[in-house]
Amino acid sequence: MKNGFGIFVVLMVIAVGGFAQDRMARIDARQHMEHVRIRDGRSSGQLTQREGMRLRMEQLRIRRSECMANADGQITRAGRMRLHRQLHHAHRDIRRQRQDRQSRVY
Repeated sequence: MKNGFGIFVVLMVIAVGGFAQDRMARIDARQHMEHVRIRDGRSSGQLTQREGMRLRMEQLRIRRSECMANADGQITRAGRMRLHRQLHHAHRDIRRQRQDRQSRVY
């Protein structure tokens, strides 16, 4: 009976660890998509150089927040919520800048 409980505990730790990694993978995927949107906006001319730089700096601040939140190896629920809010704000900023009818000078 003891051995079965030990196996159960090990499996639960692995499952919880995998679930936490899945959450971080979603944050990383969102960050990657924002990077792609900025790159595409720059290449299409929808973003000026200054706008692109400003948006990249916003992404850098989000990455720094993620590193600080993950400093002890875990990100708390509040930390994840904060990162999602920052990513949502960045997404909105990118959309606004891409649609503001400014374009780079050729």
